[in-house]
Amino acid sequence: MRGRVGSLLEVGTGFHPELTGRENIYFNGSILGMKKREIDEKFDEIVKFSGVEKFLDTPVKRYSSGMQVRLAFSVAAHLEPEILLVDEVLAVGDAAFQKKCLGKMGEVAKEGRTVLFVSHQIDMIKSLCRNCMLLSEGNIISIGEVNEVVDQYMNPIFYGNDNVSFNVRENKNIDLQILEGRVISKSEEICGIFDVFDIVKLEITYVVQKPLIGSVVNFEIRRNGSLVALSFDTDLNNSILELRNPGIYHCIITLPHPLFKPGHYTITFNTGIINSTTFQRLEEIICFEIQLLSQPSSLLSYADKRPGIIALPVPWEVKNISGV
Repeated sequence: MRGRVGSLLEVGTGFHPELTGRENIYFNGSILGMKKREIDEKFDEIVKFSGVEKFLDTPVKRYSSGMQVRLAFSVAAHLEPEILLVDEVLAVGDAAFQKKCLGKMGEVAKEGRTVLFVSHQIDMIKSLCRNCMLLSEGNIISIGEVNEVVDQYMNPIFYGNDNVSFNVRENKNIDLQILEGRVISKSEEICGIFDVFDIVKLEITYVVQKPLIGSVVNFEIRRNGSLVALSFDTDLNNSILELRNPGIYHCIITLPHPLFKPGHYTITFNTGIINSTTFQRLEEIICFEIQLLSQPSSLLSYADKRPGIIALPVPWEVKNISGV
C-alpha cells in the first residue's frame, strides 16, 4: 500500500466507551494518524457530517450502534486518506446516512483516491465500485469489471435453483394455502428462459379451507436479488378482502411487458390476513431468466448497462411547436 490508510472495519473500532463523542474524535483521529492540528481544522465538519451534535459530550457507551458508525465514518472520511477501507458497517446506519456515506465515498474515489468497499449488498457495490474482487474462503476467485464479477457471484445462486414449477402437500390446518405454481409462456407452456419482449405468466392453484375476511395472496419478484415489485391479488379487486369463500382456485398472472431487463428473476409467494397473520411463505420458490435473444441493435434501451432495475416503456407525446 502506498499512502495514508483510513479504515472503518467494525462498529466501535478505535473508540473508548468511557470517553465522550468529542474526546473520541481526537482519540480515533490519532489512531488513524491525524495530527491534533488536522483534527482541530476539521472538527466542526466532522461533527456536522456525523449528525450527533446533541450528544457530543455524552460517553460513547450510551450511543446506539448507528450513532457510533456515524461518528466513526465521519472521522475516517475526513482523514483524507489515500486508501479508505470500509467493511460492511454501513448496514446499521439509516437510509439517509447510508446515502450520505456513499456520496462521500464516491467523492473520495473521484479525487483519485482508493476505496476498498467490502459488502454483500450488491446494489451498493454496483453503484460505488468500478472494479470488483470475488473471494471464497479467503481465496481470490476472480478480479474484474464490477458487473462481470457480480454476475459470477450471483449465477450459482440462481442457476443452482432451476425450478420453474412446484407442488406443496395440502395442509388443512392452513386456512389459505398455495398448492402448486409454475412459470409459463404466452402459449401456457412451462418455460424458464424468455426474451425481453416475451409474455411471462405465473400460474398458481390455492385452496381456502373456510370463509376468510381480510385475506390476501401476493407475490414478490426479485431481479438478481433486488426486490422489483410486490403484487396483491386484492389490488384491483377489493371485494376479496370482504370475503373469500372456501374452495380451490386457479389463477393466472400476466406480468407487465416489455418491462424487464435481462437478468435472473425469482418469485416468492405469500398468503395471510393483511397486516396481521402470515399463513404461508414460499421463499423464491420459482425462478426464470430473461435474456437478450432478439437483435441487440434494436434493444439498446433494454441492455443490462442501462441504469435501474427495470426498463420503463412509457408513451412520449411529442409535438412540433416551432411551426417548421
